[in-house]
Amino acid sequence: MLVPLDAPGVRVTPEPTSLFDGAGIGAITLDEVVLDRSALVGPPGRGLASFAVQVAAERRAGALWAVALCRRVCGTCGRG
Repeated sequence: MLVPLDAPGVRVTPEPTSLFDGAGIGAITLDEVVLDRSALVGPPGRGLASFAVQVAAERRAGALWAVALCRRVCGTCGRG
């Protein structure tokens, strides 16, 4: 399901953080959100498989982000 951020019952709360500035870190609260079939992504019954594919891509992206962050930190170590 794709949930529109302006749907009734959806609340987005940004989390200010200097470590991940610009990353869009925050919380999404869903309170009795009702969606119609137009929000369905992919065929019915295949949600977990689709989710697994997306999570795998997100994990790869997160790993690359962590490597870049470590390189940035290591590159500034020892500089006064």
